[in-house]
Amino acid sequence: MNEKQLDSKNNKSESLHHFGSTTLELVSDFQTIVNLVCKSLNSTIALIAYRNVDSISIYSNELSLNEKPINVEDTIFEQSLLSATVNLKDVFINEIKKEAKNYISNSLTSKSGEIIGFLAIINQNNREFTSDQLLLLKDFAIMTAQTIEKHSAAHQLQEVFTDFVHKTVHDLKNPFTTISLTTELLKRKADDAKLVASFSQRLDNANNKVFKNLERLKLAFPLTSQNFKLNLQEINIVELFTEVQQLTKREVTIDNQLTEKIYGDHYRLTEAIIQLINHLLVILGNLEKLTFRTYAEENQAIIAISNAGYKEKLNGVEDFVYSTGLAIAKKLIQMHYGHIKVIKQEASYYSCYISLPLSGA
Repeated sequence: MNEKQLDSKNNKSESLHHFGSTTLELVSDFQTIVNLVCKSLNSTIALIAYRNVDSISIYSNELSLNEKPINVEDTIFEQSLLSATVNLKDVFINEIKKEAKNYISNSLTSKSGEIIGFLAIINQNNREFTSDQLLLLKDFAIMTAQTIEKHSAAHQLQEVFTDFVHKTVHDLKNPFTTISLTTELLKRKADDAKLVASFSQRLDNANNKVFKNLERLKLAFPLTSQNFKLNLQEINIVELFTEVQQLTKREVTIDNQLTEKIYGDHYRLTEAIIQLINHLLVILGNLEKLTFRTYAEENQAIIAISNAGYKEKLNGVEDFVYSTGLAIAKKLIQMHYGHIKVIKQEASYYSCYISLPLSGA
């Protein structure tokens, strides 16, 4: 399937239906938009069709459109999903059993260029729309696409938060178990000074691990929604890598060939790299040495995390092994409008590549 269009051959059972996965806030925003469109353009009906992962949802001021699934194959709605603009006159729309003097739609396009739906007006009065009115409809479509992406980003952040909390809770089990067992042993060996000192050190180490995990959780996901946004700043790559090295206690070789500036959220980029290292541990079970390398390529800053040393190559075979760490890292990098690839080289060598937009790219 083309990412920017719906392939009708592969979507014969695709249908438009009332929103099942949207939030009440998003539905409220849609209602506001369609009402504004109707009033601004003096249109009878306005509708928003929103493409989900495996379905398409529709919202309109015409309630009958929201009451039942509507098959889009070979319909006027399918044309709107396949074209940037559609402008038709004197058409009968079977889906709502109405004659339309005007049917005009504009596609909803994401920042990545993918068509995620369309905004349409249906007018039952015989009239001509001016070029300014058509431009206004296009502006409404842009606003609608931005609204959808805003809610999608909030949903992704919630997924990242949930995954991160689950992993953090799992990581906390070991130190809490250590604390529990050591406390029990202290009760039995309270008269042995050496054992008490040894057990006390274990308790202190376990306690430090608990607080380190909680501090990471707090920094990556602050309690207030305002601080939940990216705290963008110029990233010092060497400092970033050094901090990751200290947190993961890994032997690391740093090769920084990047002269351009990159901007991001220091704590979330740090967490993304740590999660990628955790992903490599899931695949390999053990990591002796790592190489952190950075360079620029086609307006992108590339950060490579690899156990292959200077053998790492971007043109290896892409690996699709799933782990919670990889899922968290991908969401954190997506927040920076970047992406991640995991490449398998020969034998047991793997490289994780983070691509981030360069400043001004």
